[in-house]
Amino acid sequence: MGTWGTGLYADDTTCDVRDDYIDRLKCGASDQEAYAIVERKYTSLLQNDRVACRVYFALADTAWKCGRLDETLKEKAIDFIDSGCGLEEWGDNSKSDVASRRRTLKRLKEKLLSPQPERKIFSLKAPSPKKIRTTEPIGSVFSIDLPSGH
Repeated sequence: MGTWGTGLYADDTTCDVRDDYIDRLKCGASDQEAYAIVERKYTSLLQNDRVACRVYFALADTAWKCGRLDETLKEKAIDFIDSGCGLEEWGDNSKSDVASRRRTLKRLKEKLLSPQPERKIFSLKAPSPKKIRTTEPIGSVFSIDLPSGH
């Protein structure tokens, strides 16, 4: 995981979570479905609180910006902020980095506690098809199980 600053989206994980959540909404998932899909995708990261807090910070911030933040997600993110989770990573660099990250999280908490903007409506898009490369000769026939079970 790359980190390049103390901002909320200054690492790979938070950027990926934000993009995945918005992509799910654009594909027609409900607020809860999008949240659940992203949470499932990052299950392995949620085992480690130092990384889990980043996942929930990004999810909560993005959901708030979209006018879709629910109380459960809001409480998880605020609990992580209040616990100081994730600040230890900047302690190795400098005191100014820790202070800067604290300010970032303080602003996030203030935002999450403020009224959300109006619910953002997304234009639906079809999910991008997965490209599969094969070494089989042209004209080969394949049988693939579809998610619908057909």
